[in-house]
Amino acid sequence: MAKKKSLYQLSEQWLSLKESERIAQEARYLIEEEIAELLPGPDEGTESTEDSGLKISVTRKLTRSIDMDSYEEVKDLIPKGLSPVKFKADLDLKKYRAIEEANPDLFKVCQKFVSVKPAKVSIKVEEVKE
Repeated sequence: MAKKKSLYQLSEQWLSLKESERIAQEARYLIEEEIAELLPGPDEGTESTEDSGLKISVTRKLTRSIDMDSYEEVKDLIPKGLSPVKFKADLDLKKYRAIEEANPDLFKVCQKFVSVKPAKVSIKVEEVKE
C-alpha cells in the first residue's frame, strides 16, 4: 500500500503545479493572440478555417454593460416590452442568513425557492514570510 503524502508534501506539489499551470496559461494566451492575428474577422462573430486536418475557429465578442443611472434617466422613453434590459433574481445572502437566524418559520418558506449545493473547495497555499 502506498504511503500517504503529508500535508506539506501535497502543498509543495500543489504550489509547483499551480506555477506550471500559470506558465502554461500565459503561453497559451500568447499563442491565441497569434492565431487570432492570422485569422482576422469582424469584432463579433466566428471566423473558421481548416489547415492540415484541423478546424480552427476564432470567436470574437463584445462585452456590454448597463449604466444603471443613465438607464433610470431614459427608461420611461422606451416602450414596454421593448426594453433591452432584463433583471436577474439574485439571493441576498446576508438577509437570507439573518432570516435563518431570526425567523425559522419564514426561513422554511424561503427554503422552498432556494437551492443549496456545495461549491468547489478553494485551496490557498502561500509561503510564510518570517
